[in-house]
Amino acid sequence: MTEPIATFRRINVRKAILVGIAVLTISLAACRGVEQNVSSNSPDLVIPREAMESYLASHLLDASFGGQVFCAYDVLTTEGSNDATVFYLWTLCEEIYCEQRQLSQGSGVSLPVAVRAERQGNGLWSLDHTAPQNNPNYDQEIRTIFPQRIWPAILPASASEIAEFNRRVKTLEDEIAITAQARFETCQ
Repeated sequence: MTEPIATFRRINVRKAILVGIAVLTISLAACRGVEQNVSSNSPDLVIPREAMESYLASHLLDASFGGQVFCAYDVLTTEGSNDATVFYLWTLCEEIYCEQRQLSQGSGVSLPVAVRAERQGNGLWSLDHTAPQNNPNYDQEIRTIFPQRIWPAILPASASEIAEFNRRVKTLEDEIAITAQARFETCQ
C-alpha cells in the first residue's frame, strides 16, 4: 500500500509559484552548467533537459502501479569531445499516479548514472547509459564508472558531503513534485 505524497497536500498556490520559480532558476543554472563544464572545443554538446529526462524515465524505472515516471537530475560533471560527451548525473525517478483524487508515489529510484551522448550524422544524438547495480560491489562499480573527482558526491562520507547529497536529492524531489502536480492537475 502506498501513502499519498504529503508535499502535494501542503503546497498552496503562493508556495507553488515560489517553488516553481526556484526550480526554474535551478534548472536553467543546471543547463548552463552543462555548457560550462564541457570543453571549449565542443560548444554543441548540450542535450535539452526534456530529452534527457525522457530518456532517463524510459530507461531507469518501470511504472509498477500504472502511473507515470518522472525523472530529475543534477549534472555532477561532464567529459567529452565534439562527437561524444559523457554526462555524469545524480538522478531521481519516481512513479506518480492519481488515486482517490490524491497524488501517490509508486516505485522510485535514486542513483548515479553515466549517460553517453554521441552525435549522429543527422544532427541528432544517440544516448546510452551505465549505472551501478545494487549489489555488494556497488562501491567498486562507482569507482569504475565515475571519475574520482565526483566520488564524494556519490559516496558522501563527511558531514558536509552528506548535507550536500541530501540537498541535491531534496531539490530533485521538489522538481518532480512540481512537474507531477502540473501533469496531474485534475487529480486534486
